[in-house]
Amino acid sequence: MIDPPSRYVHPAEIARRVSRCRVLVTGAYHLAVFALSQGIPVVALTSTAYYDDKFLGLGAMFGQGLTLVRLDDPDLEQTLTVAIDQAWRTAPDVREPLRTRAREQIDASRAGFDRVAGLTQARPATPVGPA
Repeated sequence: MIDPPSRYVHPAEIARRVSRCRVLVTGAYHLAVFALSQGIPVVALTSTAYYDDKFLGLGAMFGQGLTLVRLDDPDLEQTLTVAIDQAWRTAPDVREPLRTRAREQIDASRAGFDRVAGLTQARPATPVGPA
């Protein structure tokens, strides 16, 4: 168990702390991103459809390694225990596939930004407003 950080911590420090985990249990989307991208499975705690969708979308991006647990589950204690145990057991097997997906997403993002930059730099500036 890692002690919670102080109130104001740089994101790089948070990512470093997450890197020491075997499994992350969180309700925070960006912590889940930090974990999955480093090959660490996540048990995502939610209580709204909005966060269900965010976490499920993140899980789809990585293809595995994320288990959603609703806080209003009547069997929360058992559901959470099973989810954590399963994530713990599968952690070694999902580490490299998660890291591979992270690298693929980084490459796709860079390619997209390069394409947009190329499109915007290739065109002459268009005046805005009345001439």
